[in-house]
Amino acid sequence: MKIYNKELLEQFEKKQKLNVAIFTDIYKPAVGGVTTVVEDLATNLLDNCNVVVFCQNNKKVKDTDPFPIVRCKTFPFFKSTGDIPLPKLDIGLERLFSSLKIDIIHIHSFFGIAKFALNMAKKYNIAVVYHGHTKLFDEYYAISKSKLISKILTKRAVKKLNLSTEVWTVSEGTKKLYQSLGVDRPIRVIRNTTNFDYLDNPQFVEEVKNKYNLHSSNVVLFVSRIEIKTKNIDFLLRACRKVIDKLSNLQLIIVGGGRL
Repeated sequence: MKIYNKELLEQFEKKQKLNVAIFTDIYKPAVGGVTTVVEDLATNLLDNCNVVVFCQNNKKVKDTDPFPIVRCKTFPFFKSTGDIPLPKLDIGLERLFSSLKIDIIHIHSFFGIAKFALNMAKKYNIAVVYHGHTKLFDEYYAISKSKLISKILTKRAVKKLNLSTEVWTVSEGTKKLYQSLGVDRPIRVIRNTTNFDYLDNPQFVEEVKNKYNLHSSNVVLFVSRIEIKTKNIDFLLRACRKVIDKLSNLQLIIVGGGRL
């Protein structure tokens, strides 16, 4: 277990704000939607809440976020998503969690760290918001190529969702999908956000343009975990090929970890 901004955890014990614990299997240095949502959510909650993020450990990452991060022991898994947290192997993790007097648990995953978060919620009677970022079966099948495995994982994910107080999804389509799969918890659509703070720093914007030669007036930016089928990157490439025939100065930038 590695803790960044450990001194900020002292604020949780004072109970002067709402204490929120965010749990995710995927966080920096992984690039993708979950990482972005967790970072933006945690940062924007700081005005009214104490926020701590529990996630996977990574020896290479140097955390710089304005909130405490607890990185758990991990097991090597997908190169694109990073290692999977194994909180059971972290002696003292539950003791740390119980000392924080958490009011709300916010879960962003269905694997390594999710079960630990749900167990803590049950044991300490804490409300749970479950944030659904995936269409479940479709993504599981794109990775595993097995309908049986995908059905089992989807069933387990729905079971976890139904242990929450409330479910958040990123779109109306995902909300309807979860309902059709048997999710019986209240579902709220919370769309992903985009941080435009960088626009206040024109020098930084110009440096990025020069570094990556982004001087076209037509730039398409794709930021995600790199999985061809799961993220429809093959469709993106085919579409850009057709656009380039009519718009020769188009630039496509793909940002993320994984494999093409």
